[in-house]
Amino acid sequence: MALFESYERREKQILAVIKEYGINSIEECAEVCKAKGLDIYKLVEGIQPICFENAKWAYTVGCAIAIKKGCTRAADAAAAIGEGLQAFCIPGSVADQRKVGLGHGNLGKMLLEEDTECFAFLAGHESFAAAEGAIGIAEKANRVRQKPLRVILELACLIVILCLIICEAVDSGDDLCSVLSETVKDNSERLLTN
Repeated sequence: MALFESYERREKQILAVIKEYGINSIEECAEVCKAKGLDIYKLVEGIQPICFENAKWAYTVGCAIAIKKGCTRAADAAAAIGEGLQAFCIPGSVADQRKVGLGHGNLGKMLLEEDTECFAFLAGHESFAAAEGAIGIAEKANRVRQKPLRVILELACLIVILCLIICEAVDSGDDLCSVLSETVKDNSERLLTN
């Protein structure tokens, strides 16, 4: 039985990447991590319970790569993890073409570097898993940073829902659009000044 969805579409490139680090199978990646006392599969599940099975394995592969590369700084490990994530992008897909896995690793690296002061994240209704991941990143990043990372997490759909609730509470004689736009404007100004 396959370890995760679309295994057969991903297997060839995953094995090619891990072979560069002397690893022969995806399961061996888990062993490399466990030898260092890390169960990445369970860690990912704990941070992002709704993630797909392939994500748990992608991070496991990425962490095994970081270990094999001998990464000692969190920022460098993040970039190495991105290599594992990239290996899981289906060949020819938009994610593969745009190097989404490497981008995620480089974003993690950037957030862990001291010269990055603020992380602003905008999520729509379809991005709650990404927002959940962003919260996890923010919580963990400050453990290795000397200066805490400022985080702005803006859930676009939450703003709209809250604004609609506010509008229902306002006298129905008021212009709904102006109340909504003022609420969004006030909320944005508050976030940018904090």
